[in-house]
Amino acid sequence: MAVGQPLRGFSGQRMIPRAARIRVREIAYRTATGPATVVSPNYPAVVEVWIIGAGGGCQQSGGNGAGGGAESVWARFPCPANTLLSYSIGAAGSGNSSDGGDSTITLPTGQTVRALGGKGGASPAPGAGGGANTQPSINEIHRAGGTGGTSAAAGSAGTDGGPGGGTNGSNGGGGGSGGFSSFGDIVNGGAGATPGVSGTNAGSGGGQANGFTAGSGQLFAIFTRLTMS
Repeated sequence: MAVGQPLRGFSGQRMIPRAARIRVREIAYRTATGPATVVSPNYPAVVEVWIIGAGGGCQQSGGNGAGGGAESVWARFPCPANTLLSYSIGAAGSGNSSDGGDSTITLPTGQTVRALGGKGGASPAPGAGGGANTQPSINEIHRAGGTGGTSAAAGSAGTDGGPGGGTNGSNGGGGGSGGFSSFGDIVNGGAGATPGVSGTNAGSGGGQANGFTAGSGQLFAIFTRLTMS
């Protein structure tokens, strides 16, 4: 079911009283890397958040593995009015084969939801995909990133997310980010980078050869309240 799609039939009848209406009041979309905060609306809300870690970078020279794709996480939690929520967006793995940074958001309870970054490609092994980290005490779903390709192989696709980057015959492609394509295109993971091209998709692993960087992380949140008619 796509995000925002109305509930129908018996599912809708069981979950929502007849006199109630779901009303989306605010959306937050963040891509700038590093720590920051977002303030919830001025009413109690249910928050759905999708976070993607950053992809792993690749080696500076050919013949080495490409970077792995990042993990994606969906979580839902209640949030009091005017709550300051701290989050951090993972920075992309660079051309020196560094790992992608984790993306996180801290809940009002103090618990942290974390989407793991992909691992950097190393000689000769490719970078592993991020995840799937689990924290069963929180209502969340994890989707693992794909593994980067070896020297002449495409990267692996992320779980329910982006495809792996292709190979040019001598260099591997980056792993795709985990995602939630089954939830709708707006929360899908990024495709792995192809050789010789820096990653531009969220959470994508870097394409191997000449030290190209991967895709950084992102956060997408919907604040919702149930109003009575």
